[in-house]
Amino acid sequence: MICFNGHKSDKLWKISEWEFFLDDLAEGHLEPDGQVCLELNREYDDSLYTPELKEYFEARGAEVHTQRVLFNPLRPAPSAVAQAAR
Repeated sequence: MICFNGHKSDKLWKISEWEFFLDDLAEGHLEPDGQVCLELNREYDDSLYTPELKEYFEARGAEVHTQRVLFNPLRPAPSAVAQAAR
């Protein structure tokens, strides 16, 4: 479960934080075809992620299955999505 992204607080990660985290994984910790599997916790409003964050994950190659987000492998951030995150 993801508990480091400000879960259930006003500091919930936005696209820019996820981009930094996923880029760091891709550049320094994963093999070229490495996988990332995230299991997200529900927030107080019962949401898991914003529609924009879901779109961002999918643009990076993720399969989004409700709580589970699987990058198989993790793709670089598309420039259009990365620009929207800033």
